[in-house]
Amino acid sequence: MATRVESIFTLAGTCVDPKVITERLGISPTRTWRSGDPVGTSLIRMKFDGWAISTGRTESLDLAAQVRSLLDRLAPVRAQIAEAQRELRVTAEVSCVIHVEDHTPSMNFDRETLSTIVGLGASLDFDLYVFIDEAQHHDEPTG
Repeated sequence: MATRVESIFTLAGTCVDPKVITERLGISPTRTWRSGDPVGTSLIRMKFDGWAISTGRTESLDLAAQVRSLLDRLAPVRAQIAEAQRELRVTAEVSCVIHVEDHTPSMNFDRETLSTIVGLGASLDFDLYVFIDEAQHHDEPTG
């Protein structure tokens, strides 16, 4: 398997109907949830209401290009995002999810990308998952 990356922009808060965020931004989310909804198939429950738009998980070693693509999709609604943050008291986050199978992607962002993230009032989160093929490393000498 190859390395896969995904970039996600999330607005989350308490007592916020994700439908209201969709109406304000005029963008269909990739995913929404309400406080108390299950997290996947686990017994854990969501602590906040949320609205998210994602690039989807794709094979790539260029995380920066994927994040820029996500930010470009949000550019036309920057003012509405800021308004939603003020009026609905939601927080913004850009998440980078990286599933490393063979090669680790570059995790370097230029000033313009970082400035855009800051301009959205967003925090930046990295979730890095490294998968090692035990069979590939089994015959390597140790020590």
